[in-house]
Parts: sequence; C-alpha cells; structure tokens
Amino acid sequence: MNAGRVVAALVAMALALSTVTAQAQTDAPCEVSCVPLAVVLVGGFGTDLDGATAQFADLRNALIDRNPATLIVQFSYLATQFDGCRAHPLVYSSSDTAQDIQASIRILRETLAGLEDACRPQRVVIIGHSLGGLIAFDALDGPPLTHVSDLVTIDSPLGGVPERLIQTCIAIDFCPSGAVAAQLADLYGRSASIETDNARRAGDLIQSGVQVSAWGSTGDCFYDVSLCAPIARVFVGQVDARESQWFGMPDVVRKDYPVTKSLASIAVSHTAVLRVAAAELATALSP
Repeated sequence: MNAGRVVAALVAMALALSTVTAQAQTDAPCEVSCVPLAVVLVGGFGTDLDGATAQFADLRNALIDRNPATLIVQFSYLATQFDGCRAHPLVYSSSDTAQDIQASIRILRETLAGLEDACRPQRVVIIGHSLGGLIAFDALDGPPLTHVSDLVTIDSPLGGVPERLIQTCIAIDFCPSGAVAAQLADLYGRSASIETDNARRAGDLIQSGVQVSAWGSTGDCFYDVSLCAPIARVFVGQVDARESQWFGMPDVVRKDYPVTKSLASIAVSHTAVLRVAAAELATALSP
C-alpha cells in the first residue's frame, strides 16, 4: 500500500471513530458535566406535595441563586419518575406521609437510584425537613448511594417524638394518623440508645465521605407546644422534645427565632429555619 492510501485509510478510521463517539454521546441520557449538583428535598410529616414544595421555596431559590445549574428534585412519598433529566414527583397527600417509615425509606432510595441513572450527577445533596430528615438519615444507613456528598436534616425528629405530643398533633389536625406516629413514639421511648446509635451512624457516613449536619430551632413549637400556647400544658403537660432535633449528631446548628403565642404559629415555628436561614444553608452547601 502506498503512502497516499495509508493516509486515506487512517483518515477514514478516524472519521468512523468520531461518528461512533458522537452517537454514544447523543444516546447518553445526560452528560456528567450537565448536572454538577443535584439537591433532593424531602418534605415533612403532614404536608402534601404542593405544601412541601412551597415550604422549600426560599431554600430552592437560594440554592439556584448560588448555582443556577443546580437540579432540584422534590421528593414524593409515592414515587418519582424521570423523563430524561427531568423529575416528575407523583402527587401525594398529607396522609401518605404517615405511611410506614420503611416504605418512605425504600421510595427515597429508589428516587436516588433513578436520579443517578437519569442524570449522572457529580454531587448529590439530600435535605430533609421534619420527618423528611429522619427518612433521609435512615435511607443512608444501608448500601452506599453513589455521589451523595451531604445530608442536612432540618427540624427533624432524629430521636423520635413523645406519644402524648404526637397524639395532640393528630387531635388538632396538624399531623395525620398512620403507622409513622407509633414509630416516632417508639423511637422516643428508646432515646438513650437512639442517641448513641445516631452518633455511630453519623460517624460512619462522615467516614464514607458524606457530610452530615442537623439544623433546628430552639423555638420550634412542634416539639414543645407550650412555647406557642402555654395553655397546652393543661393537655400535654411539660413535654419538651426539642433536643430530638440534634440527638447524637456531631455537627449541629441551633437557631433561636422569636415565637408568637398562638396555636396557629406552631406551623410557622416548625418551618422558620427553612425560611430565615435559607441563604445560610445554601452557603453552607457550596463547594
């Protein structure tokens, strides 16, 4: 073969290889570089999909302001479907959040696996509010999930909730009745061992490269109703479970926001960190 034919053959091979490579890139669901950061937001006990989405609005905006390329995935207690790299959480009701916590954990792990397959993110951050934080913490207590770099719990009952407080919450229609109510009460009943177990599990996550932090407010009336409504002591006694938000966690952030004295302010106090500390949270999660 003469030199001209050799050059022509090499050029043809190079063109064929480039065509195959381009086709492979086109077929890929998402380039790694197109999703540098994915944030999964897990709503809490007693919120439906619209309510949870609204509660995370300030934090969502703060995250996108810092990094416009951030992909936000709102978790659904039923399932989340992916169309390419677009997440479609199924609409769920407040009663769905009261399902057996193991079901919620399984669905979160499936959501994270679906996110990985569809988007191949470089980094995944999980932020759970209230019950959502407990579910996220428990979901990471298993086989490692690819690319999860941070877990943030906010106002979460990491040490459970006293039964009397849970039943009062259900009685005033702030919480739905369901399996998770008894599970939270059982968790609080084992508080001493749970605190030690939480510390061990958080330590294991940190060792594996996942940063873990627990944010909460000392003025959260969900854990001490008497802060918002002193008359509540007549019904629930002096029940103060605020420390449940930080049980055994090595990295804690305590906020102290003013409390308005009324039953209506319970919900407001329980979402104060999400609203007031949104920019601070977004900054803390920056690389």
